[in-house]
Amino acid sequence: MLHFHKKTIGWIAKKIISCGQTAYIFTEPNQPIELVVKARKGETVLIALNSLKEYNVFNTVQRFNDYTNGNLNKIQFVYDETEGKWEMSYLTTVTGQVIGTEKSYRCTIQMYRSTLKSPTAGFSVGGTATFSNSEDVESDE
Repeated sequence: MLHFHKKTIGWIAKKIISCGQTAYIFTEPNQPIELVVKARKGETVLIALNSLKEYNVFNTVQRFNDYTNGNLNKIQFVYDETEGKWEMSYLTTVTGQVIGTEKSYRCTIQMYRSTLKSPTAGFSVGGTATFSNSEDVESDE
């Protein structure tokens, strides 16, 4: 499976034209978890995915689900490259509550202020790559 991720991330990194960091967002259908890795190199993404074994995301999700009385809608974790670890960024509940870190809040406020100055300043263009198996990835070999 890791070979597939490595090949896929390498393929995506070659196709992306970026002016800096690229945000890789991983989701799983029917799961409230969103994993975000902001990186300049595909290797950073692989390191982040490998570190998921050490940081038990599913236990953390369960704790927050219990904390919200089973109302967890979505929870986002961001990989901190400088610290080399995953951190919970924010969560939403089915009742509309949002709980987030101070860092997440500061980023939201900064984007909001940038948007007020220029309607396009706080946004970037993105795309989605969905793969069901390794045959979906073009081979450069």
